[in-house]
Amino acid sequence: MARVREADTTVDAIVVGRLDVGEQDRVFRLLTAESGLVSGWANRARAARSPFAVLDLGVRVSVGVRRRPRSEVGDLVTITGVQVVEPRIGVRGDLDRLGPAALACELAAGLGTTVPDPRLFGCLETALLLLDQHPELPGTGFLAALVAKLLTFAGLAPALERCPGCGAAPERPMAWFAGGGGAFHVEHLPPDAAGAPRIELEALTTLASLRRMPLLDAYAVAGELAPMLALAEWHLGHSLRARVWLQG
Repeated sequence: MARVREADTTVDAIVVGRLDVGEQDRVFRLLTAESGLVSGWANRARAARSPFAVLDLGVRVSVGVRRRPRSEVGDLVTITGVQVVEPRIGVRGDLDRLGPAALACELAAGLGTTVPDPRLFGCLETALLLLDQHPELPGTGFLAALVAKLLTFAGLAPALERCPGCGAAPERPMAWFAGGGGAFHVEHLPPDAAGAPRIELEALTTLASLRRMPLLDAYAVAGELAPMLALAEWHLGHSLRARVWLQG
């Protein structure tokens, strides 16, 4: 294991993404409470017996980083050492937990910025801790709550309790329009929302409750996940790769 050297800056981080570069190198996306998203270059990370092999998705680590002098790649840093804080063995050994963990990390990576956001970091850490250690598998309500919370902490709170078109509380019938931020009265849908799917009031009430509920309390609750995923994908501007894990 590559240890963090005293001369390096040490950051506490969760691995939320990675990108292979060249034949052996890799760039990792790290979410931190103090610095937001950090992108780090790890030399020979894909080589046999690399000490950086522990940098797996969702793992919490203490990472040594060094600024790249005269770099032409923005804020990219060099990863010089790593120590595992939470290996997430329970997540990595169970496909039914790996999918939700991949979703959580992908969303955190997509919604995070270089501005510190301890709430986003704390929400992701709590979700991964539950997925790793809870004796039961998560329910769809847990995933819906997680997506709603991450969106809210990123300043993109879903419209669940007030129609964006009129500002009134939901009444029948309602429709879900991701491009408008959430649930609308059908008569107040924007012109570009043709074909927006209906959503039941009960489902909206449950989603609103889940967004306020602690993740531990939401872990085994049922809830509609599809509206939250559609909203997240609209804000991100692309489909979530984690859907593959969630569907099978």
